[in-house]
Amino acid sequence: MDESSYRDHLKRGVWMCLVTGSKCSSCKEGKRVLIEVAMVFEGRVRFCLLKDGWKYTGKRKGSLVLLPDQGESRIVDYNDELSATALSHFLWYFLAEKVSLAGDQDGALVYLEQAAASKPNAADVHFKIGYIYHTHRQDLVKAVQHYEKAMGGGSTENAWNLKYMAGNAYLTLGYLEKARRMYEDAIKINPSSLSPYKEASIAARLAGNHSLSSSYLRKCLELQPKDADALAKMAEILVGEATEMAQEEARLQGSDRLPVWMRQEKQENSSTMEKLREAEALLLKSVSYNPTSSESRFLLGTVLKMLGRKEEAQQHFRQSVSLRDQGQSKGDSPARGKKKRRKMKVFVYDIHPQWNSAMLSLNMQQCRNSIYAAEVYIHEQLLLSDSLTLDPGAADLFFIPLYAACFLSSHFVRPGPGWPDNDVDIGKTYQAVQLVLEHVRQTYPFFDRSAGADHVLVLSSDWGSCQGPFLELHNSILLVTSGDRTLVRPAWYAARAADHMGSSEEFAVRSRLPCFQLFKDVVIPPLVPHPALTASYMGERTRGRDILVYFRGTAAGSVKALLYNKDYSLGIRQLLLRRYSRVRGWVVSDRINSSSYHDELLRSVFCLAPAGWELWSVRFFEAILLGCIPVLLTDDVQLPFQQRLDYSRFTVKVEQRRILELESILSSINETVIRRKQEGLKEVWKRMTYQRPPEDGDAFTGIMDELARRVETLGKTPAGGWT
Repeated sequence: MDESSYRDHLKRGVWMCLVTGSKCSSCKEGKRVLIEVAMVFEGRVRFCLLKDGWKYTGKRKGSLVLLPDQGESRIVDYNDELSATALSHFLWYFLAEKVSLAGDQDGALVYLEQAAASKPNAADVHFKIGYIYHTHRQDLVKAVQHYEKAMGGGSTENAWNLKYMAGNAYLTLGYLEKARRMYEDAIKINPSSLSPYKEASIAARLAGNHSLSSSYLRKCLELQPKDADALAKMAEILVGEATEMAQEEARLQGSDRLPVWMRQEKQENSSTMEKLREAEALLLKSVSYNPTSSESRFLLGTVLKMLGRKEEAQQHFRQSVSLRDQGQSKGDSPARGKKKRRKMKVFVYDIHPQWNSAMLSLNMQQCRNSIYAAEVYIHEQLLLSDSLTLDPGAADLFFIPLYAACFLSSHFVRPGPGWPDNDVDIGKTYQAVQLVLEHVRQTYPFFDRSAGADHVLVLSSDWGSCQGPFLELHNSILLVTSGDRTLVRPAWYAARAADHMGSSEEFAVRSRLPCFQLFKDVVIPPLVPHPALTASYMGERTRGRDILVYFRGTAAGSVKALLYNKDYSLGIRQLLLRRYSRVRGWVVSDRINSSSYHDELLRSVFCLAPAGWELWSVRFFEAILLGCIPVLLTDDVQLPFQQRLDYSRFTVKVEQRRILELESILSSINETVIRRKQEGLKEVWKRMTYQRPPEDGDAFTGIMDELARRVETLGKTPAGGWT
């Protein structure tokens, strides 16, 4: 076919429509078609006409020559065997690239999936689909599926990126050995790239192979001696080794055990002290190369604290917290306000970083920004507090800085995605609490001296003190969000954990006993993770509340635990939806729109707070922060600071047996009482927030007040048990 014949075909409208693979006689020269159209000349693509301004040119055989209305032309080599299917694949791919560059990743995904349908074994296409699912949709399961198809589809120009991203996805899903193999492959492709070494180090460390983890970091530092992150990770391993060595040394010493860094004669030449000094040197380099690394500064503060340099340590802790909060903190002062408090001193244990700070970088969203993150906040503020002491002899209380809720949210029953198809492993968390208690008891003498009565631990996830061994923690002060006063657990409680949460036999036995003991434990508010709710009190708005009663929330606990869904919320949510979903002026629904949820709370007078899987609910606290009067619908629950706050001044409590009377009960509350309760919310809201830095009247200062009261009553365990 010569050029004149070629143009003659154009005039007669003979086009190959790549959407259907058939000839499209209705297409006319110059007309923009729905997707893409290409003509074939002498076995190669001769020209291409695309929508949105791409016009014909016919300059090179063997290539697509793409000429936009404006800008430079683009020549793309095309060497596949020519067919309508192959052309369709290519042009879907090209269009995906175009919209991706414009920032439309969802549109690119649609086009890439069309390209994959045209050519199922196209490695580059599957890699890009996986990449969008990974980074844009956060759907790691689908990302891995496409990464694996890409690896089975032959060579790809994205080979290094494919291996590295697949490694990241495997690592997040908990497939540690698969992740490490992917990073090894990436290293073989490009030995000079630092990232695979660092990620492989994490995979090896999580698998318990600390020597292999160190070797990856050493290789990384050989390539780039000034890599701040690798320096910090090496220091983290050294600190962990120092704590392990201290535990072993103390175990051999017997009753006089103390870590070497706490002894009067510190044995400066000991291996443990050498590791700490080496860690300090690495961290000083790390913060000099990257002064904005909050992780490096926090670990440096930890090392300096272990070395007895409190003021230097607190300086780095303060800088770390400020960097993490990204400007949310209002100043450098550890606490604001003039209220005088008892001079209480708290000794904070030095434990392996794997139990606290090392977890943050792996699961930052859940560990720092979830409703369970009070454990991180309290640890940081204690390190900054005037109450901190490095002298255990002067301590009133001993704080164990385990991030149990963070650990729980990072460990699932099996490798793979989390909720709803896979649940957190409560059995592993129980074992983690046991291991940390074992470390504290073997390395230091203080726990056994008081049978743990002057020891404090935060257990801020739903299971409260049931996450740890009953006998060892029976006397200890536990800071919990779940104040469940139920004395005898229903059988389904432990059965659900055993069926779906990887429960150990030890936990199954433990869960039959109380998870909260009023005589010693302290109920604390959850950390509501929405800065807009805690930065300023939005509940000032008392007018314009056009919704009388509000509740939105699921009535089914889990699609994978259907056997137990009848027990979810003690059946209360299900009853609310059946009974009150059509009451005029009420919004009671299981349809949730997260974008409008807080606005609807602001429009509501009463907000229902039924139980979920546990008796407490974050809805109760969100309602307080937004000026909506909470209506508590559970009986046996202890609320934060309840022995100091009169909850009847700003909430409503309806007994479970009277929920069928809820409409008449709430309708009978007159405007005067409503206004009085709304004023009460204004007075108490700050007590449910964790201010940065702490302020008089907020949650942290309330917790410190409660701990001071516990100090005054240490050892006075009620003889009759607990309630």
